[in-house]
Amino acid sequence: MGTLLLDTNVLRYRAGASAQCDVSACWDFVSDPHNGYDVYVSDETLRELKVQRYVLRPDEAHLLFEQVVPHLDTLSFAGDLEREHLVRELASYVKRTYRLQVPASAHQTAGKEMQYPSVSDARILLTALDAGATLVTKNVKDFLVYLLFGYVIWDPVDNYSIVLTQDLWDELQEDEGVQDLVERICEYPVGTLSCKKT
Repeated sequence: MGTLLLDTNVLRYRAGASAQCDVSACWDFVSDPHNGYDVYVSDETLRELKVQRYVLRPDEAHLLFEQVVPHLDTLSFAGDLEREHLVRELASYVKRTYRLQVPASAHQTAGKEMQYPSVSDARILLTALDAGATLVTKNVKDFLVYLLFGYVIWDPVDNYSIVLTQDLWDELQEDEGVQDLVERICEYPVGTLSCKKT
């Protein structure tokens, strides 16, 4: 049916990082082998967790590294520094030009502006892009640029998918600055997947 790539925060919430961020329904879904989805994490997520392990509560670290991470399949980041930079540049351009905001949900009000992703987030985004995956994250504001490639973001806490409106999609398709950057990012495809919505 498709591919899901879980962001770092999904794993942290699964291990109890925040009582307000319950991902149990999401976890039940992605853990069900009959759901029709291939579920992965990026190797960049594993690197992030290794860095973060020293500041985690002992019970959270134990759950993460003993019960969660060992059962996950990993996709390797196959990009390069230029693609990382282009993703961040695209996000900065769109943030300035369109002032995209995260839609309102049960746990957050609308109005959080899109951010450009960190280097780690850019690598996770590119891993999802190259796999043609739905990106599963609560950090929607840091990944909104992913929608410009025609893919979906799934918020696992509020259990809803984020997509661009058709009007905004059409407007972005007419923007030469957006299209130039998207095409430059997509010149580095892995496999035969298209990284543009058709």
